Amino acid sequence: MTAFIRPKFTLPVGTDPFPNKDDPRTIYDVLYQSATTNPDHVYALQLDRSLDPSRAIRLTHRDLHKAVDRCSAWLVGQRLAVRSTAHTSETASGPKTARGKAVAIFLSSDLSILIYVIALLKLGNPVALFSARLSGAALDHLVQATNTAHILTTPAQWRSVQDEVPHLTEKTVTALPLTDFLVAGACPLDSLPMPQKGEEPDSNDMTVFAWHSSGSTGLPKPVFHTHRFWHCYLGCHQFDLSDRVEEKIAVNMPPLYHGFGMLPMSLAISVGFTVILPPPSTIPTAQLIVEIMHSTKPHILFTVPSLLTDMLQTGSASTPPPLQERASPVRATTSNFTDEALSALRTLDLVAFGGAPIKASTGETMAAAGVKLLNHFGATETGSLAAIRMPPPGYEWRWLTLREDMGIEYRPMPGVDPTLGYLQLSSRPFGWAERFFVADALVQRQVEEIDAVGNVRTQTFHRIAGRVDNVIVLATGEKVSPMLIEEALSNQPEIDEVIVFGSGRFQIGALLEISFSKLQTLDDASDGNDPSLDAYKWPTLREQILDSFWPAVEKANAEADTHAKLDRSMILLTTRSLKPFARTAKGTAARQATLDSFEPEIERAYAELELIAANAASVPLDLAAPSDEVEELLKHMVRTSLTPQGSLETSTIPIGSDDDFFEAIGLDSLKAKRLHRALTASLRKTCGPSTTLPPNIVYQHCTIRRLVHALQAHLNVTGTGQRDALDYGLGQDQDSVKERTAAVWSLLDSVQKEMSNWADEGSVTLSEQEAARSEGSTVLVTGSTGSLGAWLVYALLKQGHRVICVVRASAPSHSNPNPTSPLQRQLDSLSSKGVPQLSSEQLAKLSAVGTSDLSAPRFGLAPDDFHRVQAVVTHVIHNAWPVDFLRPLHSFANQVRATARLLHLARAVAQARRPLRFVFSSTIATVGRSYLSTPTTPVPETELADASLCVPSGYGLAKLACELLISRVCGDSGGAIDGTSIRIGQLTGAERVGNWSTSEHMALILASSAKLKCLPQLAGTLSWIPSNRAADAYVEILMNPVDRLPPILHLENPSRTPWQMILDIIAKELAGVDAPSSGSLMPSAPLNLRRNSDVLMEEGDVDDTAANRKRQRTADGNMNIAEVSPTLSTASSRYDDPGSALITPSQSMVSSVTTLSQSHSSADADVKLPIVPYAAWLEAIKTSPVPDVQLPARKLIDFLEGDFVPISTGGVVLDMQRAKGLSPRLGSSQGVTQEHVREYLAYWREQGLL
Repeated sequence: MTAFIRPKFTLPVGTDPFPNKDDPRTIYDVLYQSATTNPDHVYALQLDRSLDPSRAIRLTHRDLHKAVDRCSAWLVGQRLAVRSTAHTSETASGPKTARGKAVAIFLSSDLSILIYVIALLKLGNPVALFSARLSGAALDHLVQATNTAHILTTPAQWRSVQDEVPHLTEKTVTALPLTDFLVAGACPLDSLPMPQKGEEPDSNDMTVFAWHSSGSTGLPKPVFHTHRFWHCYLGCHQFDLSDRVEEKIAVNMPPLYHGFGMLPMSLAISVGFTVILPPPSTIPTAQLIVEIMHSTKPHILFTVPSLLTDMLQTGSASTPPPLQERASPVRATTSNFTDEALSALRTLDLVAFGGAPIKASTGETMAAAGVKLLNHFGATETGSLAAIRMPPPGYEWRWLTLREDMGIEYRPMPGVDPTLGYLQLSSRPFGWAERFFVADALVQRQVEEIDAVGNVRTQTFHRIAGRVDNVIVLATGEKVSPMLIEEALSNQPEIDEVIVFGSGRFQIGALLEISFSKLQTLDDASDGNDPSLDAYKWPTLREQILDSFWPAVEKANAEADTHAKLDRSMILLTTRSLKPFARTAKGTAARQATLDSFEPEIERAYAELELIAANAASVPLDLAAPSDEVEELLKHMVRTSLTPQGSLETSTIPIGSDDDFFEAIGLDSLKAKRLHRALTASLRKTCGPSTTLPPNIVYQHCTIRRLVHALQAHLNVTGTGQRDALDYGLGQDQDSVKERTAAVWSLLDSVQKEMSNWADEGSVTLSEQEAARSEGSTVLVTGSTGSLGAWLVYALLKQGHRVICVVRASAPSHSNPNPTSPLQRQLDSLSSKGVPQLSSEQLAKLSAVGTSDLSAPRFGLAPDDFHRVQAVVTHVIHNAWPVDFLRPLHSFANQVRATARLLHLARAVAQARRPLRFVFSSTIATVGRSYLSTPTTPVPETELADASLCVPSGYGLAKLACELLISRVCGDSGGAIDGTSIRIGQLTGAERVGNWSTSEHMALILASSAKLKCLPQLAGTLSWIPSNRAADAYVEILMNPVDRLPPILHLENPSRTPWQMILDIIAKELAGVDAPSSGSLMPSAPLNLRRNSDVLMEEGDVDDTAANRKRQRTADGNMNIAEVSPTLSTASSRYDDPGSALITPSQSMVSSVTTLSQSHSSADADVKLPIVPYAAWLEAIKTSPVPDVQLPARKLIDFLEGDFVPISTGGVVLDMQRAKGLSPRLGSSQGVTQEHVREYLAYWREQGLL
């Protein structure tokens, strides 16, 4: 046998040029090499239904090349495709390519797909490869989005969609079957003129080929590629010549219209193994794989993981009957299919699985049985990212061997707790100047590997932890990544699928699809039917099932944040018989479609939570009883709310009558909701079943004493207590304004009195003063991990200043014994906020200290740590503040104390080394009601004498208290402390990053508008300013060499932008205008939304067939799949239908070849979301039957009916003459642009909000 000679080619990533002008540019070039040097080497066997290799269609490399040439001649002869030509463009540098009309391939899986694809790529005619399982709606969308002129299909295949898209029938062309291209000897197609390979002057031209995304969150989107994309598949291996893979046989189970299916087909060209393909139009099953292995004796298997799982769960009872048309059964059905499957797999050199993580139980069982598993990973945008190779020493099936030739880089995963150690991978897709960031979170490990001669080297492996783009945003704005819960539960043998839900709610829940085999093992009287359909059996079985995996839930809860814990009562169980999950066409769970389907059950589960609260309040609440009795009962209810739901124990934490629920006791949004439910249930026992409470009563009255008074006032019950000095009215009447002013002054006086009694916290020696002066400026920054804070740190480091960050400390715990250090937490935050990587010089000037309570003496630091800070600090930025607009003023008392503690430090430093500059981040909310008194006059940069201009929220009033406190302390310092408060307007996400918080009001407004399919009309102007730009201006003010700063400064964008321009952009973007208007295959603008060099495109995945039933959390991030469909249909034989509704090939020549510049024409500007009067939009928010969870703006009704419009549209304009004089960056700031808005929308889409 002649040795296989591997073809040579290079793989430049991104937009890098080819090293040599003669390097192969297309997969056709590489195939030509192989066909020339290895003409008789067997490329593939296409099995028929007998599975007999002797009856299979056999192709050599020469046969494949000849078939491609014949196909290209037929395509040109039928005037379906044209050869690409180079031309010059007046608007572009260098020659460009003119191409024909796009041809879509819509076929069931066999070798003809590969032949058609390579033939069209040879010609340079645009080709779009569509999944055979697309729905009609998805197909219609993709045909329009890719400007497809012709659809190559078969009558049998077209029947699956023809009733849905009859208007597309005129585009269909009956594809020639595989055998027509493989005629031995004289072939009718050989009489056709043979076209030459197309001209390809631009190796970065992305108009030649397209996959499509999954469509699991909507309609699929095309993802466009260069010719060089196929080199990624050709080079995706680490096979040494000593592996002799050219002598091996590889079974390829994934269909060829998906990326994972095309990977082995490409590798067969480049490394020479022979591919075995299953019969066309068959559904891959575990049984089929084993039968193919018995008949063909392969060495390698490519498959999706669920089929491996099925091998362990399929017994003789569920073994499918033999395939029809089989000459004779290859083998008899055995009584122990699992043992037989493992025996067959054990003989293989390699079992490569991809498209999703394998179930832990499957991987462990197979690894223990000696099966050589290899984990594969890729994305539609990048191609294959993990190399195919023989598993190296020390390799474990959970881990990936990621490639070294794809420009892969890693960074901490943005938006995820950095202590989890998750990394985000990025690479430079072919033809892209930007990096692409995948949505899967990775974890890393390193092991030592010993090669054949005994050399030791470090091998790095990565494991997929899950996707982060399914983030859940709770009603409180807190984020929950479902990865932890979904990964823990999906690895349980009882569970087929897991979807965590809870967006817009106060707590999460989980929807689980239970495996049929588990139900049978629990049902002692099983008759073979699904016991979940038995109304008598199901309740008992449900509790048994919950018990079986509850330890996994408890373990996951122990590692989760408080608001991300899963309660037993919020676990919903179903089965395929009872009510199945909606699925993508590849068989995996479709998240949004499933949640939509189960919306009634989810709504009912949340409603039942209200009833559960009654058990926590078994004693009726009599508000007319003595106050001490009522308070004791409320304390019990608060303790109960602190305890995880379902626990038999109650918290024993001591609670004082004036302890703040959030600051002192640790109440969070979830626990506040539990307390609200319990209060409502208790009061209904004494006041009647119709009793209701204001939704924010726990927030606004967050001590025991205040809550008692609030409940009594709400229900008109006469109590025995006295009104607190910090209580106030919320109206704009004179009495309410006076009450708010008095409350602010009362809190201010109280804190300043405390401050006067604080002990000195050490002094600084003369030598320390001199050493500090020699080091230059050192800035202490609080709130340094937030959106503004991270960019403040970067702005300071850019200017060469030293920075000490005060960050939240992480205490060791059972689930996290080695918490992240304060410095690492700060670095992770900088990365997650899109801050550029720090230089070594900048890193040397950055330090961090951890504290759990900024209002404590010395900030809770050890004396030595505090002294080190005190000895060097020259400037203080106080930027730390909880963003919570529900809590009242008194709940922010500790924030005012924290400001006082920082001033106490400043005073001590100033006494030893004068002066110290102190800058506080205040808010526009302190003057947010100025529109009521001076609507047309800019608000001056001056101090306030009362609370009349302040928005009556605790957030704004407490900031006002801090402004006044800073003014008092600095005034009393005799000039030693130079203090100022900067009132900051509306910050947005940083430029080129777009990370505008999903809990901000604009995000919630636009998410609700997208659901209502209309936008509110807003007149006037806005003053949004990106956080990175605001940080630069802030630091310029801080470091300005003037002797003293004004006590009050303002910071918003001085260049205001008309709302109409912003709304027009948003209306177009939210309408989903993403199809090019004419011309060749071409990505359209909305698909190229950049976020700090991220190009945000929908990611696809590999096919998983109808047999793929298991949870595939990363499936949406790996390769290419099809549109969601609740049921799957597979076309029968492609050659069995003589009748056809398809047209014959077009007989008219393509009249003209569309140029690249023509194909860039913009989308229809008239297609956009309607913009309706604000009052009508607001009424729709309030009265729409759409659930609250889908209209998050509904919780902002008070704000939307009150201050939103005047504050946001120019009714409150901050005068900035002083600030602009101190900051050139602020003075030159331009308004936000269309690109900024697209960045924000892209980020919100990435976060799952849109």
